[in-house]
Amino acid sequence: MDQNDMDREMDNEEEQREKTEQMVSRDNSHLNVRRIRQMKGMTLRQLAKEANISLSYLSNYENGKVNITISSLRKIAEAVGVPVSDLLTDNLENDVVIVPREERYTRILYEAESGKAYQEYLMYSGRAVMHASFNSLPPYSDSGEPTSHYGEEFILSTKGTVSVILDGKVYRIPEGTMIYYRSTFFHKVANETDKEVRFFQVNTPPTY
Repeated sequence: MDQNDMDREMDNEEEQREKTEQMVSRDNSHLNVRRIRQMKGMTLRQLAKEANISLSYLSNYENGKVNITISSLRKIAEAVGVPVSDLLTDNLENDVVIVPREERYTRILYEAESGKAYQEYLMYSGRAVMHASFNSLPPYSDSGEPTSHYGEEFILSTKGTVSVILDGKVYRIPEGTMIYYRSTFFHKVANETDKEVRFFQVNTPPTY
């Protein structure tokens, strides 16, 4: 039996289960599955394998073409590591986060001879697919060893010139200028000047 035959057989099994199990209507769940899958850096094929669901069935579901059983949704939730409720929610209040200035969380990134580096979270939500922060670096300091991970990042310099090092190459970003890069580069940020620098940063998916 080749892969196509196996996929067709799995599709038939899914259809049989649809006839006997409680169904989830085509609401926002398929959109939530796609969003969370992409946030986790998983391909359709990877998720189908982890959840033991046929690739064609999962693709049709994510595109809103078919319904899905509760049991299949549970398998998907387990595969992506979230509660089933996160896949079913269509409550706008769960997807809107407002953080007053006084409730922002600030942490010290590192301490250098010239001062402390701070990161101020503009928002933090376990449901979010991105995180935003204000950052400040003291003179002649950097964020330490370069790191590499799945995702994308955006930096906008708001004060001074921020140095962004990607795979050893230095990009100097003056005030008012932005840089976008894939986080798979080995990357770190630095302040090569004698004054404090500040920048706005967005990470997706969240890494902190």
